[in-house]
Amino acid sequence: MNKSTVLLAAIALAACGGSDDDHPTAEEAGRRILGSYCARLESCLGSAFTAAYPTVDDCVNTGLKAIPEDKRDQPDACTNAEVDTCVEDLETMQCPTSPTAALPASCRKC
Repeated sequence: MNKSTVLLAAIALAACGGSDDDHPTAEEAGRRILGSYCARLESCLGSAFTAAYPTVDDCVNTGLKAIPEDKRDQPDACTNAEVDTCVEDLETMQCPTSPTAALPASCRKC
């Protein structure tokens, strides 16, 4: 498994900018989205996933490293409702056919 898959998801999360109380921090959004994304990769890729990441948490933590430290506490571009939609879409997306598979459209703003 190519670790660039998780890093691409995390880079998408690094675009911060909301100011509303309904926006989670970039780190909170990242944990939720990467948690679902990494769990989906684990279920799709099986042993190829566990060869790269012993646990889903390892995958999440690797992805979170792509979010700059000074951006982690800033509001995410997505609202909590948008993060929820992204998470739901990740849980039901088709298994990726490549290590650089695109995120669902609902996740691209986050």
